[in-house]
Amino acid sequence: MKKVTSLILLCFLVLSAVCFSGCNTQKAQVTSVLNIDENFSGNRLITVKLPLSCDVDSIQNDIMEKGMYEDMENVSCEYLGVEQDGYTFEFEIKFSSKDEYESSVSKILGREASVFVSKKNTVLANGFRMKEDFDTGDLISFLTKVSKSNKSTENVEYDYAKNTVTVGTDTFDAQSTVDISTIDGVPINSIKIRTVNSKEGVYDRTIIFSIPNDTYNKLSNELTGYFETNTSPKAQYYGFTSQGEAWEYQVIYKGLSLDETEEVTRMILDSDSDSIFYGDRDNSSTPLSEGLTFEESFDTFSFVGKDKKPIKVTYEYALPTLTTHGDGSIKKNGDWQNTGEWTDGVFSLDFTDDVFSVRIPDGIEYNISGINFILQIDDEDSFVRTTEFLYSKNDGENGRNYAYNFFAKKNADVEKYETDDSLVCAVKNKGTSAEITEQLVKYFGSGNFVNYDIDENALSLSKKTSLTDYISLGHILNSNNALQPMTYTVHTKSNENMVSLNDDLGSTTYAKDGSNLSINFTGGKSTVVYHGNIPIVSHIIVYIIVCAVLLCATIFLIIFMTNKKVFKRRKKEKSDV
Repeated sequence: MKKVTSLILLCFLVLSAVCFSGCNTQKAQVTSVLNIDENFSGNRLITVKLPLSCDVDSIQNDIMEKGMYEDMENVSCEYLGVEQDGYTFEFEIKFSSKDEYESSVSKILGREASVFVSKKNTVLANGFRMKEDFDTGDLISFLTKVSKSNKSTENVEYDYAKNTVTVGTDTFDAQSTVDISTIDGVPINSIKIRTVNSKEGVYDRTIIFSIPNDTYNKLSNELTGYFETNTSPKAQYYGFTSQGEAWEYQVIYKGLSLDETEEVTRMILDSDSDSIFYGDRDNSSTPLSEGLTFEESFDTFSFVGKDKKPIKVTYEYALPTLTTHGDGSIKKNGDWQNTGEWTDGVFSLDFTDDVFSVRIPDGIEYNISGINFILQIDDEDSFVRTTEFLYSKNDGENGRNYAYNFFAKKNADVEKYETDDSLVCAVKNKGTSAEITEQLVKYFGSGNFVNYDIDENALSLSKKTSLTDYISLGHILNSNNALQPMTYTVHTKSNENMVSLNDDLGSTTYAKDGSNLSINFTGGKSTVVYHGNIPIVSHIIVYIIVCAVLLCATIFLIIFMTNKKVFKRRKKEKSDV
């Protein structure tokens, strides 16, 4: 009997625990409605209803504060009060174009957001397709974070089941992450896109569509008309060829600008989503090496694969032989993931998604034969600090031109010239030590700066000067460039007397016969200290005058004392007589 009672009690406790744990879980209903017209102008309204059991007063102000984006007038957050089914908040984004919608969402998420949309009625595809790479929950993460940090709402679960997209008069049910497709059509096998980057501002692009024989034989005239209509007159070649079990439509473009490459790709893919960027996205370029990124996004919504699945796309990107490169990556669910492979300067990957964003880093490293640092002293705390990058006369012209353009884009005082031994790209920084420091940080990084001190004693005939130059260029030097000789030289155009020059490795050189001071090092990193002195003319004049007065007084005293002795001697001689 005791065992039965214990068993009943245990079941009761378990049942109670289940019931109470269920009571602690609260549901919040989230409804998202995206309204757009044919020009992608409209709004996205997200309504959140928190359970009546929540202490909304304790989180309302925090939600409103974090949901109002001060620099975005098209975004609003409003508390509508208590209704029968919960406490209601509304979050709204208004926009007049797809670009504005993407831009607003990107600011809210703190990352780049992408939206792909297409409505087709062609020989190959018919229907509506839309896809986003973010979730409804991402847009209201400010609200969910606030609720998780409050005891009365920390166990609230958010139900994102109610999502709709309205385009004109058509309404589509959507998931929390918008992914809508009503596309139907004639399947094709694959698409191949190949890009050749010459690194001289022009690009070659080849695009190949593989069409099943049955499809081509059935629709040959319509297909030919469709592809030729979408082929730019800039094409060097276009046309269909039989490849055994399939027909291929190939179009070849050569010598295009980046904008032209984007334009012809949009035409042939029958899509307005293709965008191409090529440049220094992460500020990774230096005066001695490019750090560039080729980035492209597009969709294949105008084409359908077998069983309405996305078609296979092969993507290739080729670079000149001497170009360095990094790992390529594609964007999945808002995150960039490394993928693809490099073979003999060609990046390639295969994918079967119908939206695609790729990043491919590349660059060229240029070799130098040395660096000269020249400090010219013009006056007290007035200098010209020149950095000379030296290049071989045999093969250094491209490197010098790249460095010159790099600094010119930063509005530096830069010039090109040559010496008997080298091609030179020189950057001049002028002004006080503080002004030169500001320029050095701008052009070379925060580890580069100049500190100037002057010590003037009231009784001294000269001012002692000291300039410390902190050089930190190691981050821009590859292993070969770091081994090249570097020379620091000081000369003066003022009345300052140069005394010595030393570095943090213990090397010291002293001034002799008014010649320049120089010191050598390698590695691109050093702390160089210069010492000098400036004559104080007024002190010297006073000193000379004082010395002259003292000299005259001394001479007068000597003459006086001498005359006095002579006078005494003569007086004694007279008294003796």
